Formats: sequence, C-alpha cells, structure tokens
Amino acid sequence: MGRDDFSIQPVWMLESFGLGNLARIKEQRGNESLAIIDFYREQDMVAGDVTRAQARVQSAAVRVLQADRALRTGIITFNGNYEGLQETSRFGELLVLVNRPQEAVFALQLLERAMEEYFTTVSDYNRAQFELFHALGYPASEVAVLRSVGEPMPVDTTRPGYLPPVGNGPPPATR
Repeated sequence: MGRDDFSIQPVWMLESFGLGNLARIKEQRGNESLAIIDFYREQDMVAGDVTRAQARVQSAAVRVLQADRALRTGIITFNGNYEGLQETSRFGELLVLVNRPQEAVFALQLLERAMEEYFTTVSDYNRAQFELFHALGYPASEVAVLRSVGEPMPVDTTRPGYLPPVGNGPPPATR
C-alpha cells in the first residue's frame, strides 16, 4: 500500500539567478533592432527607386521637348527646300533652280531622322512614366484592370496646318 502523507516542497526555478531572462530580453531587442534596420533599408531602396524613376521622367520630358523642336525645325526646313525647288532665278538666258534637289533630299532625310527621334523619345517618356507609376506602388494589373481610365477623349485627326496639303506635298519617300 502507498503512503498517505504528502510533502509540500516549493520548487523555485532560478534561471541563472535571473541572468537567462535578461539574455532573452537582450536577444529580442537585437531582433527588433535588426527588423528596424531591414525596414529602413527597404524604405531607402523604395525611395531610391522612386527618385531614379522621377529623374528618368524629367530627363525624358526634356528630351521630348528637344525632339519636338527638332521635328518642327525639320518640317520648316523641308518645306522651305521643297518650295525652293519650284522657284527659279534667271541667269542670263538660263533659268536656274533656287534650291538644288539634293538639298531637298537631304532635308527630307533629316526630317525622317527627326521623326524617328521624336517617336523614340516619346516612347522613352511613356516607359519612364510607367516605371515611376510602378515605383510608387501601383502594379500594372491595377493600371489595366482595377482602375477605370475614364471617358475617351476626342482626338483631332485633321491634318496639322504646318504640313503641306495632301495633293501638293512631295511624293512619299521610299526606302
């Protein structure tokens, strides 16, 4: 038969006289410090991405303005050379062209290059805008699906006034 008496024995657990608890507290504070450092590192990376994307947008905007000026200059130069082909001056009994055909061809080549540059810089600007939008935290799915883009805006498709009329313009360039 077993014993009916019992013994009350207080059990004290001393973790190295309280030093184990202090070590766990310091470990948790260290983990908290590491988490704060990681947070600031990520925050700095996001700020850097946004700053770089904004700089690309600003740079592309300036290049679009420059390409626009170059395109307008090319149009004016070509139109002047093309109109000059129709003008002649009298040199004795001979009629001499005011502008040589080579000048008009060269002006057309420069105009083509200006158009290519313009469209390339506009494309770069659009890409930079999208990268900035993405860096600010808006993924492409939100751009395409979740947010409505609004009502369609009417587009003026008439020929710009600075271009020659369709019937009187130069023949289309062939490559």
